[in-house]
Amino acid sequence: MAAAASLPGLRGWAAAGPAGGDVPIGLYYQAPARCPSASMVADELAARGLRVTPAGSPISLGIAVDLTSRDAHVFGGRLTVDVDAASGKPSVSQAVSGRDCRAVVLSLVVVAALAVNATAAAPPIAPAAPADESISRAPTVERVAARRPTWFVGASGRGMTGLGADPALGVGASIERVWGVGSTAALSVVFSASTVAPPTITLPTGSASLRAFFGRLESCWFGGVLAAPSIVLSPCAALEGGVVQGTGNINRPGTATRPWFAPAIAARGAVRLTRVVWFSFDGAVFAPLVRDTFVFNDPRTTIHRTPAVGANLELGLGAAFW
Repeated sequence: MAAAASLPGLRGWAAAGPAGGDVPIGLYYQAPARCPSASMVADELAARGLRVTPAGSPISLGIAVDLTSRDAHVFGGRLTVDVDAASGKPSVSQAVSGRDCRAVVLSLVVVAALAVNATAAAPPIAPAAPADESISRAPTVERVAARRPTWFVGASGRGMTGLGADPALGVGASIERVWGVGSTAALSVVFSASTVAPPTITLPTGSASLRAFFGRLESCWFGGVLAAPSIVLSPCAALEGGVVQGTGNINRPGTATRPWFAPAIAARGAVRLTRVVWFSFDGAVFAPLVRDTFVFNDPRTTIHRTPAVGANLELGLGAAFW
């Protein structure tokens, strides 16, 4: 039994398959462990009239399958059909790619059967070169590049601490631009705007409401934590700015508006639901640079003091564009 050269993580095979085929062929097959076995490929070929034999044959098949370089879920496969130049019949080469390795392999088997049966039935023609000048080619694997989005536009709900005793809730919208998709140095810039408000604060002297309006700029290492066709997780650095407005309902109602600036460390991610629609999430820890205390003046009562550290979480849906 002649064995094909083996490669790490791959299976190489060339041997006698089940009897019953009509056209004798030689076979070289290599594929990752998740793909059909060599014996299964031989069975599929035999079912289509091709008998794998270790004896010499003027027809040689090569089927090579491998994962693509940029997408761990896409298989690239190539079929080569080499015919002894003395027969004067042409060689055939065909590439197929897809996410199901079995489907890729079976597609190549069908193409091989069609090509070999057609070649076997065709009358020989005069060779273009002497037999000793024929070229034997080893099967190769076609690399299929995966494209990922370069724009994300989304809307989300936001919850954060730091604006009251209870979490503040609100909504936001964002847009993200990605550069260098497919490389290890992909970067993105995100701009988002949001508004949030905690529950009304009630004290014996009156009640007060707070509402914040924010704009945030983030710079992310896109896919720096996790990069896959269906999920991306990126570490980010952010700066958020805006205003916090407090309104008091007491004997003499009043409103105060204060600036807000807070650097943050964030993790931003997205999970693909469809090709266009993605579920998005963004979590951050921030440290306000302006720490105000909101009070009632008459009588003087503290409503809220901005803490040194806070956190926020955003969950939403986004649209991806290429």
